[in-house]
Amino acid sequence: MALFAGFSFPAANAQRIPTWPDNKIAVSLSYDDALASQLDNAVPALNKYNFKASFYIVPNSANVQS
Repeated sequence: MALFAGFSFPAANAQRIPTWPDNKIAVSLSYDDALASQLDNAVPALNKYNFKASFYIVPNSANVQS
């Protein structure tokens, strides 16, 4: 997370993609399968840097407790 917070890396040729307002950069973070480590590690790191992410949970997964 600190790497994303401190640096920016182009993902594509800048001439082929539109610019974001105020020249900001967008990164999409997604987490799959509701692993316990995501709650224990990813969420605190995301909160520390005020990052947002998408969590995709599979309801019938062994990782999801009812």
